[in-house]
Amino acid sequence: MLFRRSLSLLFFLFPLSSQAIYGELDSVYRHFDQKIDGRDESRPQFQLSVQGGGDLGEHWRYKWNPIALFDPQSKVQVQKNFFDIYEAYIEYSKDVFSLKLGWLQQNWGVTEGFDPTAVLHSYRIWDPMDMKRLASLAALAQWGWSSSLFEILVVPKRRRSMLPQQGSRWLPEGYLQTEQVVDDFLFVLPERLNYSYADSIELNRARDWNLGLRYYHQLDELDASVFFYDGAAPVPFTQIGLVVDSIGTVNGRDAYFLNSQVTLTPIEYRQQTLGTTLVYNVAGFILRFAGSYQNTMGDFLALNDWQHSQVYALERTFLGGRLTGLFEYSTVKREGGLNSTVSSISRLFDDTYLLALRGEINEQWSFLASYLRQNIERDQVYRISINGKLSDDWGVDLGWLSLAEDNPDTALASYSKNDQYWLKVQLYF
Repeated sequence: MLFRRSLSLLFFLFPLSSQAIYGELDSVYRHFDQKIDGRDESRPQFQLSVQGGGDLGEHWRYKWNPIALFDPQSKVQVQKNFFDIYEAYIEYSKDVFSLKLGWLQQNWGVTEGFDPTAVLHSYRIWDPMDMKRLASLAALAQWGWSSSLFEILVVPKRRRSMLPQQGSRWLPEGYLQTEQVVDDFLFVLPERLNYSYADSIELNRARDWNLGLRYYHQLDELDASVFFYDGAAPVPFTQIGLVVDSIGTVNGRDAYFLNSQVTLTPIEYRQQTLGTTLVYNVAGFILRFAGSYQNTMGDFLALNDWQHSQVYALERTFLGGRLTGLFEYSTVKREGGLNSTVSSISRLFDDTYLLALRGEINEQWSFLASYLRQNIERDQVYRISINGKLSDDWGVDLGWLSLAEDNPDTALASYSKNDQYWLKVQLYF
């Protein structure tokens, strides 16, 4: 209902005669190598994206971009028909000042694989390997002078992130050890876990009045920025609730046998982030750096008080710009460090390098190949894709993603059955 009302308001405000409208319809068939009982299987999916925009006089302009996702064979009810506003705003600009009001998408990052600046938005995390930003109603004010830019972002009420639901292949499978010893007691977990969500908990009014500040400056071959953000963490902490089914013995020891029903409670919490980015062009190379320090607000014991993230990247083009190579290294330090039964895919970047190669085959076709390795647990992600234009109106994308792990208790191991191939056909209009 909110989606329809928002579209109606936009069409009422912005006459059709002044609009430029275009869009894209994607049809994707995704095939998974392995089956998981009761979870989504190989199936077709569809996405429609429509964009419009134009000028309203000398100083005003607007843009709108609704999306619709159709996944009719999904076992997850919310994914069967999903409508959202990717972006929709009205903008006033004059001289050095501009102001945007509406559903905004804002990106302050400079890196590819891991982005420490990605704290401005909530996310649709139906696929942790392909998280999508969710726009919130916000105001963005910008002042630009020659080579400098200052920004203020205000979000009165940030949206909640959308986590994988019951029936999704991306709910962890087997990420807890089958037998776990805690304080001299033996907890025996079932092979199959059934998930349900409890009502979300919000600490410290985390989603209210989120605020971001950023200063950007360009000096010859160096681009630099510093930013501060006070608001909800982009991904909520998920508290895991387990129930004892029975008490018995295993190998002569007292043991608690746990029920297969697992209750997940999302906990929205507030954090403050101070960060910086650097991009430097030298001798044909592009050097990138992004770093942030995050401080958690409140005293919820399960949360780390602080986190320090850094990403270093080196990029170089070859063959007259037709081939680009990328090396990226990320490191994350936090209070408490790692534990052996990680439940967050974000820890995939705690000590990780990424190698990527992208290039043009010809004017119509290009490719991307990447390899990611997490050095602590030796998790690995392989990805290859080829995309091209069949005509001015039609495009195609072919891809393969593989997840490999050495340790069965890591975050990536919980998704080890999600190796996949996909074929995407795109229609532009």
